[in-house]
Amino acid sequence: TLQLDITNWDTTKKTGATYTIFVNREEPTTVAPTTEAPTTTQPAPETLAVNVNTGVSEHVTDMPKAFALDGEAAKTVNVGDTFTLTWKLDSDAKAVESLQWIYNYDGTKLELVKAEMPQITSGAEINDTVAGVVKANASNIYGYAVDADNAFINLTFKALASGTVDTTMTLDEFALVPVEEPTTEAPTTVEPTTEAPTTVEPTTEAPTTEPVEPTTVAPTTVEPTTVAPTTVAPTTVAPTTKKSTSDSATKDSSNSSNGTVKTGSASMAVIILLVLVSATAAIYFARRRDKE
Repeated sequence: TLQLDITNWDTTKKTGATYTIFVNREEPTTVAPTTEAPTTTQPAPETLAVNVNTGVSEHVTDMPKAFALDGEAAKTVNVGDTFTLTWKLDSDAKAVESLQWIYNYDGTKLELVKAEMPQITSGAEINDTVAGVVKANASNIYGYAVDADNAFINLTFKALASGTVDTTMTLDEFALVPVEEPTTEAPTTVEPTTEAPTTVEPTTEAPTTEPVEPTTVAPTTVEPTTVAPTTVAPTTVAPTTKKSTSDSATKDSSNSSNGTVKTGSASMAVIILLVLVSATAAIYFARRRDKE
């Protein structure tokens, strides 16, 4: 150990300094050499930031209760790694009839490895022939009950390049199996209606007196008929011896002298009068009946 004393040091002459050397009598210690392996620093891997946008088209037939990505919408993956994006669908416990979805991505940064709809085992078609687009549709599947807690769509990709890629998932068509809801009609109560009695006022009509036109019957002239007198020839009865018989014959002969029929105008006039009266009465009653 070297100890320097500069108490008497002359800065002008540069003298006066003394030093003392101390020597320690210790046994030397031997330390084994330490060998460290060389470390090689690996370069940081390249990463790709993936952003996922999810939406439902406005013109879908039936709007689902929920359709969303399961997990974060933005994730970072290493170039060369594979990863899976999962979407879940909530159809409100109703059976799905048909659907269609489209997923757009950058084909220079992502490579599609697999696309599937695990809950639809038949009736679904997935088209991935064009890089950057995946289309799927399921029509006339009639009755798939979707489980909202399990994966509905799985897309597996491989990261090809670093940077950032924006992707879009759109549910373009969606329809549920129609369900006929029971209809309950409220009972119809018909209120009773009371109609006021209708009073019909009696109407008094003035009697109509129609003048009866007198009927004039033209007088009928009946030509008098002359009946020629009938002459009855007298009958001569031969006298008998009996007086009574003779008397009787005499009376008969005397009476037969009056056999001529008498004619007169009184009976004919009565007949004509009766005919005229009957005709007049018939015409009068016939016209009266027609007017009534």
